[in-house]
Amino acid sequence: MKFNKLLILMIISILIILLFLSPTITGFFTKEVGSEIIDYRPKHCLNDKCIDSFVFSKLPPYPKDFSKEINSPESFWKQPEFYNFENGINYYINPPHNYLGYFGLGAYPSDRRIKLNAGGEVTTFTYFHTAWFVYTYQGVKLNVIMNENTKEYFEVTIEPDVILLEATFPLFEYNWTQKIFVKVKAKNPPKGKYLIGIDVSEPPLEYSQKWFEKYGGRYTRGGPISVGRPPYQIEVNI
Repeated sequence: MKFNKLLILMIISILIILLFLSPTITGFFTKEVGSEIIDYRPKHCLNDKCIDSFVFSKLPPYPKDFSKEINSPESFWKQPEFYNFENGINYYINPPHNYLGYFGLGAYPSDRRIKLNAGGEVTTFTYFHTAWFVYTYQGVKLNVIMNENTKEYFEVTIEPDVILLEATFPLFEYNWTQKIFVKVKAKNPPKGKYLIGIDVSEPPLEYSQKWFEKYGGRYTRGGPISVGRPPYQIEVNI
C-alpha cells in the first residue's frame, strides 16, 4: 500500500513539473521538430536538369516576398537571383570540363548618379560580389579613383575597404557578396559633373597571409583582371 501511495505521489510530482515546463518543452519541439524553415527559391532548370539545392545551402532561406529592390534586407541581396543569375545557371547544371574559375568579381549597381550641394555629403552603397563559377577566395583592397581635378574637391571614404570575396563554386559561400558603403563629401567644388571610381587591387600583405593560412591554394589576391573601368562609378552633379 505504501509503495502505491509513493508511486502516486511521484506521478503527481512529475505532472506538476511538466505543467510548469510545458511552454519551454513546447517551444523546444516547435523549434527543433515542428518548425520547418521554408525556402521559396525557384527551380533553375535546363532541359531535364536542375541545380541541386546544395549549391545554395549556405545562403539565407529564399524569401517568399523576394524582390530586386536595391535597398533590400540581407536575405534578399545574398541570393544569386538578386543579380543576373540567368547568365550563370548553366555553370551549375553543366559545369565546364577541365576548367575552374579562379578570378572574377563585379559590383551591383555598377553606376550611381547623385546630386550634391557644395559642402554637402552623401553615403552610397553597392554590392561587391564574386563572379559565377569561381572556386577561389579573393582578397581585395578597394581604392578611390579620381583625376587630379576631382581629388581637389572631394573627400571619399570606403567601408569596408579590405574584403574577402568568397567562392561561388561548388556552392555559394555566405560572403560571396558584400555590401560596401562609399561616403562622398564635397569641398566646395564649382558646379559641374565629377566622376569617382572604386577600383580593386591586392590587399595588404597581412590580410593575404591570414587568408592563405586558412584557405591554402584556394586563396588568391584579387584585382588582376580589368574591364577598362572601375567596377563601381559615382557621377556627382554639383
